[in-house]
Amino acid sequence: MAKQFTASFGGGGNGPADDDVTRRTRLAAERTWLAWWRSGIAAATAAVGVGGVLPSLVDGARRTRCWEPATPCWQQSSS
Repeated sequence: MAKQFTASFGGGGNGPADDDVTRRTRLAAERTWLAWWRSGIAAATAAVGVGGVLPSLVDGARRTRCWEPATPCWQQSSS
């Protein structure tokens, strides 16, 4: 009875071999989830870094930041 109960809820199974497979599968899923998080954080960091550095590298980019000027960005002149 106890073996049926644990097998129906994902634990137990047919012995140590099934437990090992389940454990490895869960660990692999966790590694994949963490890799997606690392990739997302790296992409966001790169976007912030490029957004801060790129305007100073582009020739003729003398525009101030959008949130600082009194006039909206779309109304500023490009000179």
